[in-house]
Amino acid sequence: YSRRIADMEKKPEVMSTAKGKEEYQRMVEERRKAVRQLPETMKDRVPLMIEGKEFDDAVAETVAFLQFWIGQVFRSEGAAAHVFKQMDFDYILRMQMQVMDAYTKAGLGNEKNTSVTVPQDMVFVPGGYYLMGRRGVGPEDDGFPMHLVYVSPFLLDKYEVSNRDYSNFVAKVRDKPDPAIEHPLAPPLKKHDAAGWLDEGLSGPDQPVVGVDWFDAYAYAKYAGKRLPTEAEWEKAAAGIECRTYPWGNSEPSTCAVNWVEGRTCIAAEMDRQNPPKPPEPEKGSGCSCGDSKKARQMAVPQPTRIPERTWDVKAQLPAKAMRARDDEFFEWTQEYPGPYGAIHMAGNAAEWVHDWFDTTYYGQSSVSDPQGPAEGKGHVVRGGSYLSKDKTELMTQTRMYPGKAFRENGCTVEGKALVGFRCAKSLDIVKKSGEDDILEKVDIEQLLNEIRANQPAAPAKETVPGQPAGPAREVKAKEPKAPVKGTGGTVPAAAGR
Repeated sequence: YSRRIADMEKKPEVMSTAKGKEEYQRMVEERRKAVRQLPETMKDRVPLMIEGKEFDDAVAETVAFLQFWIGQVFRSEGAAAHVFKQMDFDYILRMQMQVMDAYTKAGLGNEKNTSVTVPQDMVFVPGGYYLMGRRGVGPEDDGFPMHLVYVSPFLLDKYEVSNRDYSNFVAKVRDKPDPAIEHPLAPPLKKHDAAGWLDEGLSGPDQPVVGVDWFDAYAYAKYAGKRLPTEAEWEKAAAGIECRTYPWGNSEPSTCAVNWVEGRTCIAAEMDRQNPPKPPEPEKGSGCSCGDSKKARQMAVPQPTRIPERTWDVKAQLPAKAMRARDDEFFEWTQEYPGPYGAIHMAGNAAEWVHDWFDTTYYGQSSVSDPQGPAEGKGHVVRGGSYLSKDKTELMTQTRMYPGKAFRENGCTVEGKALVGFRCAKSLDIVKKSGEDDILEKVDIEQLLNEIRANQPAAPAKETVPGQPAGPAREVKAKEPKAPVKGTGGTVPAAAGR
């Protein structure tokens, strides 16, 4: 219907006639009827697939349903936000959650590694489905919609790339440039120096490299025999199959030893609670006995602990001042905050480049299996927040950031403060199970609509619209796969929208 409606809208000679307008309105009404009955049909089909443990089919059906709704209903019925407010869009989310609940109860999606040797500085992230995106937001949010994604098993750096490792890379490519590691769009003879090296508080050898652009991160990853993680991989590694709000779980980051503004305040306050600060010693030889003077009273006030605004060492889960206090047995802190698979600093410390270009609408057209992001864009996605973060939402596992007002393409703030670094990933040569590739190709939305139409009373025949020759009757074949229509970075069933 949508395709025929779109064709008619392009033909003013048809739309200007009374019969053309009548036929146009009829098709709009028929599409509305079919779409309104589609959820009921899906409600009957998906539970049968779940019962038969046909999870690939269940995911394919629900994601195609989601993409059909976004791509056709929003566009055809009016402004997306207006339509969304009138819909129970959580109906589709509940259907996806129903699939995931059965999937995890079947023991899938979090399988232990039994065949891969994992390097000491990397973690294994199991393959499987999970729900990607932000819950409870509308189409104006770049985390909309929450959607099912399959990620193949992969390895991820346990730590962010350090200044030491990155400087070794820079020294080698400076002496002997290697065009093979550079991205095709990178500037010729690209310098890879990090802006963070200009700041003494950010340039320690074990601190994460910050103030690098996406091309720097890409080149280093290729030099190291790795790659940047995709956005879907990064979120799986940070949120896990249970869709954690933060990498460590759901506890408030203001009470956690995480390197952001309130996290540092929390640690400093706990240090002072365990070991209250003492008044400073009076200056020797001052000869002053005016202990009641205002200056003396001010000097006698204990000064609270302050944690410097800087990155922490990539392997450290506490700032240097707290580490020293703990080593001296003045401070006790045992809790750690790794991600679900053991990666450290997935929130705070250095923000992290990922592979994907940024597109606010990409989630509505993303492929299911190992999405690679849009084919192009104005900037790349950054994840995880940083040591400069003041808003806890930046630390959330679903939050997407990109170059703009907060920071620039060079990985620095507008004021020049370096904050963006990265970590690397590595693919595994593990063969997927049959049916996990391009699962959206299985879905035939038109067959669903045909099932609905078959239960509707036949409409009376209409006259041929002027300017449109009558075509032969078309035989509808049952369950014949449709060729996918490849869009920007995603796959949408060709049948969706008819």
